[in-house]
Amino acid sequence: MKINIYKKWILIFFLVSTSLILFNFIIDSNGYFQLIKINGINANKYEIISEYATKLYYARCAKPAALMLGTSRMMVFKPSDVEHYINMKTYNLSLSGSNVYEQFNYFNYMVKNYDIKYVILSLDFFSYSPENKDKIGFNERRFKHGFLLSDFKDALFGLQSLKSSVDAVRNNIAGKCAQINWTEGYSTWCEKEKAVQEYGDVIIERDMKNSLKVFSTDPLGYNSEAFKNPDSINDNLLLLKRIVNTCKERGITLKLYISPIYKNQFDLIYAMGLGDTYEKWKYEIAQIADYYDFTGRNSVTSDKSLWWDTSHLKAQYGKYIFARIFGDNKTTVPEDFGILITKENAAENITKLNTQVKSTDVKEILLLNDDYDN
Repeated sequence: MKINIYKKWILIFFLVSTSLILFNFIIDSNGYFQLIKINGINANKYEIISEYATKLYYARCAKPAALMLGTSRMMVFKPSDVEHYINMKTYNLSLSGSNVYEQFNYFNYMVKNYDIKYVILSLDFFSYSPENKDKIGFNERRFKHGFLLSDFKDALFGLQSLKSSVDAVRNNIAGKCAQINWTEGYSTWCEKEKAVQEYGDVIIERDMKNSLKVFSTDPLGYNSEAFKNPDSINDNLLLLKRIVNTCKERGITLKLYISPIYKNQFDLIYAMGLGDTYEKWKYEIAQIADYYDFTGRNSVTSDKSLWWDTSHLKAQYGKYIFARIFGDNKTTVPEDFGILITKENAAENITKLNTQVKSTDVKEILLLNDDYDN
């Protein structure tokens, strides 16, 4: 009799466990499987375990011919902004706060396993910092086969995975906006848009000040003694050179540009004692390949209304960047926004850029006050 009771409970446990695993598999709250998509139930993904993991699984599923790479500054732009010019399926594989080593690994995996013909790489200074490393969710072993068994274990088993699945269903039913469109890889900034609509531009002002504060205090930003040494970027420059050389070897068209940053953040780089490293960075990139530079003081980087914070340009103004790098003469772009930097003109333009610094007083810069510009 006892044996039958044990069998009954074992059977119940098995059925319940199997049901929960199947539920987690169908909801797929991290987007690792992507076999079942039900609008209003599991189509959007919210509290994922790791952007670094989820992005790779979606990029694999997309099988793009072109990649957009970089940090969250590139991630604000839709692939359609690029597809408009190259007529190829494009995926935005940019990763928030990523360093060059991480970007290289994602690039290397995609070009080895997919027929990549075009790469647009956004260059960001902080990505080259020796302090910018050891990200949660980044795992080199994931690139050996394009997945980790531990990813599937975390997604299917345990109470946390069940909670994530339940939350995903609840958020989909409620119609909550997803911060990232994983299918195409771009960030939506929908929560920020909603907040601005409700509270006005005070939200932008607040986030611009917060952005400056973070970059001035965080070692992953500009608060790094090691980063002040210009030679600290050498290893990361070699990784960039490997990306450039791989594109040449494989016949991949590569477009490089330095992302724009708001004028106060540009000043902050010099105020934090990183001017020498910053100027070496720009000069050495030009020795590797031509690129467009959108930084410094210009019509876009001086107009507060075009920005979400001091680091992220609003998505609709990405058209200026892409029109410039793709030579689109039909789109009106501010004349002073975007300069083609080559080996021949790098030193001259870097010298000009240096003269655009208006303040090296960190406290003054953090106030976000335009008065010191005058």
